[in-house]
Amino acid sequence: MKVPTDDSPEAIEAGVSALNDFVPADLLHGRQAEIVAAILAAAHKGHTTKTKPGKEVQAGVRSNCLAESISDWPGDRSIRISSVNIEPRHVEPLRPCTISVGITAEVDGDFEPTVAILIMTRDGFGVTRLLSPTLQVPLRAGESSVLAVTMDSVMLLPRDYVFSVALFSSYHPDDPSTAVRHQILSRSFRLDVIGPKSPGLARFPGEFRLLDKDA
Repeated sequence: MKVPTDDSPEAIEAGVSALNDFVPADLLHGRQAEIVAAILAAAHKGHTTKTKPGKEVQAGVRSNCLAESISDWPGDRSIRISSVNIEPRHVEPLRPCTISVGITAEVDGDFEPTVAILIMTRDGFGVTRLLSPTLQVPLRAGESSVLAVTMDSVMLLPRDYVFSVALFSSYHPDDPSTAVRHQILSRSFRLDVIGPKSPGLARFPGEFRLLDKDA
């Protein structure tokens, strides 16, 4: 039986129909929709894989900046995140940094994904978010494309950060609760900002000036 890939009423109805094809209705006592909803919830639940030091490809993701674990929250997996890399590997404040995200298609299609990168402290405090425009990515099954974003001057102070990478089929920044995901890899990657330790999280450019006395 194929499990539907979302929890919409249409998907539940399709799941109930498939369930009835395999299990006599009198054994289910009218709980088909409840059973299918539970299957969908289990299918969409994230799972975490501990990473192993020194391995470049883990849990299907190629990366030079893996954190201690990969936390995968799948959705519609017609496309998926296949790689995440940082250059340079160790970042200095006020210097450039590029994060590249590989996208691989599981089926043929003309995809319009949005990529989001959320940088956090290790205890989960959100620092900043990078959000791509809606992309036009035509791919055949098995083909890949890479999206790179460059921060010309990293404003973060020296500290070890983690970041999440998300691939959405629909995302509205003003209402994230309506987002429809292809995949989220939560807090699965490291961003190491090096240099003398300083208080705070971010460095903002500013200029001090001595003003004239009030008249």
